[in-house]
Amino acid sequence: MKSLALALITLFVAGPSTEVIARSATPTSFSLTLEHRGNTWSAHCAIGCKWTAGSVTCRETCAVIVDDEGMVTAQSGRRDSETFAFVAEPTSNGWSAKAYVGTAWESPSVSCTITRCLGSVSETGVSNP
Repeated sequence: MKSLALALITLFVAGPSTEVIARSATPTSFSLTLEHRGNTWSAHCAIGCKWTAGSVTCRETCAVIVDDEGMVTAQSGRRDSETFAFVAEPTSNGWSAKAYVGTAWESPSVSCTITRCLGSVSETGVSNP
């Protein structure tokens, strides 16, 4: 009982943290490619998704949430039904990701020198294909 009370007090004082969620979750097997070009994000999932392809186009550059259900703008908010989920956002030289749940990684990035920026994403990491 003391452990539960201490855990609740720690959560209340520290506040929620996506890093804690990402570290404590068991990685879920998935494999996809994620591309950022201009104001458009495109993804193709080969393993672990309920979808095979999708894209999101924003008026301006935006971040997206990718999970086993598909892809939405980060502004839309996170869904609760995902077995894996991460947010991807553009950077000055590519894009970076931050895990919510279901990955063994926390915040990898992809560097690109051209306008089309493609990365392979799985439960174990992110890389340029």
